[in-house]
Amino acid sequence: MKRFPALYLLTIILLLPAFPILAQSDKQVNSHSFTYQYLTTKEGLSNQRVFSILEDKKGFIWISTRSGVDCFNGRTVKNYSLFGEDIIVDGAGRMIYLTKDSHETLWAYTSAGKVFKYDPISDAFTLEIDVAELTEKGIFWTTMKLNG
Repeated sequence: MKRFPALYLLTIILLLPAFPILAQSDKQVNSHSFTYQYLTTKEGLSNQRVFSILEDKKGFIWISTRSGVDCFNGRTVKNYSLFGEDIIVDGAGRMIYLTKDSHETLWAYTSAGKVFKYDPISDAFTLEIDVAELTEKGIFWTTMKLNG
């Protein structure tokens, strides 16, 4: 029976030299850290309810919220209101989503059928399609492909 604990002790003694190697490789993994930042309404986010996040070719982070679309350039947040001062709140749970097409054009669209296009020259979103208006005119809406 005394042989069994001695075997454990021998195993531990043989493995001890490996611990500095394991600890060193762990340090190497941690040395490649990254920086992250929280964005809240205190930092300028227009609303705490976020629906989607997208990065553009300049590295800017675009965030859709209940109040519209926000753009974070790494330092500050700029707000773009799609609906004036209105906040998207209703029983249907309307939301705003973001996407890019093959030309890197930024689009925002709502679950209510409004599609907005970002114009970098005017630095604004413009309403391109409103499904409610199309259906009132008798145009049947099937699908929309934003990838070119």
